[in-house]
Amino acid sequence: MPSFLATLQDKATGMMFGKDQGTDKSAFYDLVDRDMDGTEVKMDKFKGLTKANYVQFSKIYDEYHTRGLKLLAFPCNQFGAQEPASHEKILEFVESNYGAKDKFTWFEKGHVNGKNTREVYSFLKKALPAEDGTTDIRWNFAKFLVDHEGNPFKRYGPQTNPDDIIPDIEELLKKKEEASK
Repeated sequence: MPSFLATLQDKATGMMFGKDQGTDKSAFYDLVDRDMDGTEVKMDKFKGLTKANYVQFSKIYDEYHTRGLKLLAFPCNQFGAQEPASHEKILEFVESNYGAKDKFTWFEKGHVNGKNTREVYSFLKKALPAEDGTTDIRWNFAKFLVDHEGNPFKRYGPQTNPDDIIPDIEELLKKKEEASK
């Protein structure tokens, strides 16, 4: 049951950005979004998901990509205008500072809350509400882990250290490997 404050925060976000349009999709792999080149990318091309902190997730990528881990990045400028750059500048920044450009699939900048919420986030927020029961994304670097079958597995807050997600990644990769035997 969401707390009063959490419910109030969701209402405030709705007032600022409008109500989520939602989605009629029932599976992650039915979703489509656009990458930074404007090309449609079907989520069904990914078997495994996580996103966020460039340095730590780059290391996690290096460790686990050969086992099937994919990292998807969805830039958003809804939180303190922290991502005002163009797509080109975002990619230049992550590459020059973290060497992370090629370790993520980069999607065009979009909304994660409000009436213009991208469908991927409407789906993930509905499937995996926050621990307090609310659905809104509170800040950049919220993280979602989706298994190899496209099932949303777990949601992590912006403050979650990517290294703390490793046990869950390993669990899902092990299940994937066992399923392929």
